[in-house]
Amino acid sequence: MNMHPYTFKTFDSYLEIFRKPGATSIDLNFQMRTFEPNGILFYTNLSEPRQLMIGINDVPDQDFLRLFLDEGQLACTVQLDGNK
Repeated sequence: MNMHPYTFKTFDSYLEIFRKPGATSIDLNFQMRTFEPNGILFYTNLSEPRQLMIGINDVPDQDFLRLFLDEGQLACTVQLDGNK
């Protein structure tokens, strides 16, 4: 497996990945690190009007981690100090 580190230095930075011709799937692995207490770590607008987002929100009593897809399944909502 080829692994390449990327740093996104601006809000508008992005990584575009293409499948090989004839491939029916693609496997991606991410390791994320941030020193910001709030923000979106990963976001994609899928081919249908569905979204996949991984974000953090480090606000007292409003801590959050949210993974979503919904109709394509996956879905997770976590709130730490607020006990959700």
